[in-house]
Amino acid sequence: AYNIQKMESFWASGDYHYTAPVNGLMALHAALKLICEEGLEHRFWRHRICSRALREGLSEMGLPPFIDGDHNLPTIAAFKYPAGMFQATIRSRMKREQRVTIAGAFGAPIMRVGCMGTQASEVNILRTLQAIGEVIKSENGSSAKIDIPNGLAAAREIFKGLQDLPENVSQISSATKIGTGGKSAP
Repeated sequence: AYNIQKMESFWASGDYHYTAPVNGLMALHAALKLICEEGLEHRFWRHRICSRALREGLSEMGLPPFIDGDHNLPTIAAFKYPAGMFQATIRSRMKREQRVTIAGAFGAPIMRVGCMGTQASEVNILRTLQAIGEVIKSENGSSAKIDIPNGLAAAREIFKGLQDLPENVSQISSATKIGTGGKSAP
């Protein structure tokens, strides 16, 4: 039970009454170190490229986006899956068979893929696209119009932009910035 008198005695005596979240602080330090080593501008560019590759890959595979256009967040991709399928089954099989975890949605017939931090990499995006395609195609049988090679090819084409990243990202013209519709990125 919470004891206000005991708390007051800790504060009055100057004692430290709880354990600091050491693991969380160490994780924060490690994350900030990675961000500083990569540089913010490069990190933002990488996330835009990976987000676009993921969305294009899903779309070209036959899994349309839940939201079209420039209203998407670069850190998550929501897509529609074929009618008659159960997202829990797809996600469970992906996790069990492919060791890839994605999220569902409450009430909407969509699934969501996170694209942030160290997960925003070419190898992880391609692996996730492959896993999604294989499980949906096998779950839906011959009625699934899932084109895995087309989806992977579309994503690989986008990733060429990540390999061609200029040394000084801040000198990239606003017209070439990904996911901004030619406008300056915020």
